[in-house]
Amino acid sequence: MSSLLDRIPTIEFQAEAGGVGSGATPMSSRPPATPSQPVPARSTIERRSFLRAVVVGGGALAVTMFGWVGERIPAFAAKGDRVTLHPTHCMGTNTSGDVPCWGRQYIGGTYCGSDGRHRTDTVNMGTYDRLYSWEAACGGYAGWYWVNDRDVQTRCWDGRYYTIVHATGLKSGPYTTCCKKTV
Repeated sequence: MSSLLDRIPTIEFQAEAGGVGSGATPMSSRPPATPSQPVPARSTIERRSFLRAVVVGGGALAVTMFGWVGERIPAFAAKGDRVTLHPTHCMGTNTSGDVPCWGRQYIGGTYCGSDGRHRTDTVNMGTYDRLYSWEAACGGYAGWYWVNDRDVQTRCWDGRYYTIVHATGLKSGPYTTCCKKTV
């Protein structure tokens, strides 16, 4: 079975002496070449070879461009998953006092879903919708835990939300949030 490139015909042509710019007139009365005269060189261009080179070159350029663009666009997929909990405080940082969840604009239990982790739903708030999502903001983990001096554990799950106004479709945010859940 032949490939599409193998079915492309080969184009051949012969270069002739006395072409444009050689001083010969278009209707030259020059006698045809005889065996005693040298035969002009024959040039063969294979269309398949040319197309193969174009395809290979284009593919190499595309792969290079994808790599270049990929390095300059921030990744939206987070490491891990929504349930991964950092084994200690977030990246080894402690805050003073009894403040388990920190570093976000909004912190509280209202940002927790029914499973105790950060919400991932959409809530209709009347004139606008609030779209919740989780975020791996603690060194690639979805959350971390905190144990206070009374051995009470609080889990903190990072996330964010956007708002979309129904009447205009205007999207605002993101607003960073942290689900604060005492276990």
